[in-house]
Amino acid sequence: MSYQSKLPFAKNSTPSSSGNGDQRRNRLKDIADTTLQVIEAGSVTFADISYDLAAKVRFSNHNTRFYPPNDQLLSAWATRTPTRTPSSRLTSDVSILEISTLDGARLLYDSLSSRSTSYGRIAVLNFASATRPGGGFLSGAQAQEESIARSSTLYPSLMTDTAQQFYQLHNRDRRQGYYYHAMIYTPSVVVFRNDAGTWVSPYEVDIITSAAVNAGDVRKKDGD
Repeated sequence: MSYQSKLPFAKNSTPSSSGNGDQRRNRLKDIADTTLQVIEAGSVTFADISYDLAAKVRFSNHNTRFYPPNDQLLSAWATRTPTRTPSSRLTSDVSILEISTLDGARLLYDSLSSRSTSYGRIAVLNFASATRPGGGFLSGAQAQEESIARSSTLYPSLMTDTAQQFYQLHNRDRRQGYYYHAMIYTPSVVVFRNDAGTWVSPYEVDIITSAAVNAGDVRKKDGD
């Protein structure tokens, strides 16, 4: 399918080619296209229930924050005084699961939302491209960031002026593939698909976007 987006933050995708043995990439491109369509439409329907995306996207975009690599607030995290006195009754559970980021977020959401007591926010680390918002999700590439971008409202926030500082920084200096300790924080991202592209009941996560080391560039630098 070919989708000519009206969104100012989206690049128009090219028509899916046939007979080139790249059906999977074309399918992922089509999933990205339909994701942009529902974001542009401002709502998504699942199980006959319509979910408002427009207000969520506006909120996420307005509250997106860029943290430069030497941000003083973040650098002093270890010595900061907590805003609330920790309760001795609070405990932490650590789980190591061999599942995708989206599957993990969904598992955590379902587990927490089934409880009678309130719970905090779910945070996701987007191990991201340093130079391209959403990585290659518009062209059908597949990695963690691309799956998140295809499945949620994250991409518009990465195209805001605030978030673009992250990409401008790395396009000026890629630090031989190691990149900077800069981050983008995007609150209330709505996830409405799974990794396979299937529509799911929407849920919200906060996303921290931070650049992954470019192993290829590092190997070239080190001569390995």
